[in-house]
Amino acid sequence: SGWAGQGLMYPSFSLAAAGLGALAAPAASALPVCSAARPRARAVRAWAGEDQRKKGFFRASAIPSGVEPWEFYAGLALLLASNFGVVALVAAGRVSPGSMPPINVFTDIANAAMESKVASGEVQPVMATFWAQSFWAELLGQYLQAGERPEVFVGHWCEADPARTGWCLQAKADALSR
Repeated sequence: SGWAGQGLMYPSFSLAAAGLGALAAPAASALPVCSAARPRARAVRAWAGEDQRKKGFFRASAIPSGVEPWEFYAGLALLLASNFGVVALVAAGRVSPGSMPPINVFTDIANAAMESKVASGEVQPVMATFWAQSFWAELLGQYLQAGERPEVFVGHWCEADPARTGWCLQAKADALSR
């Protein structure tokens, strides 16, 4: 049955648990009232970091010791750019088709080239991802230098060398099989 049939159990379970909890809990009037509970609760919230959120997530005290603030923020910017940069390029390509590099095509070609190089023993499997990323970046650089439309560049690039032709054909077959 899997997860699909279990969705209806949760409301019943939570209602049953609430009913059992009400039976097992003492009456509200039997609980002692303590005036010291409020300062303690504030101390617990402060310990849990609640008061730090009010000061800002990227406050100076959050930067590791020995790291200059500009280094920390530059590293953070690079991290965000590396994670969301390709997404931004793909989104821009969808807004204006044909104006952006063919990111997915380059990825497919890089993957096919990587698999070929690993199979031939030219690249060790442990270094395959690094090699493919470097290859992809080089391919993107060549595309940007050429200044051609994506379909023209990819056609010329693939036809320039028999190994490239094999990678391109493999990449196309992989893309069509998805």
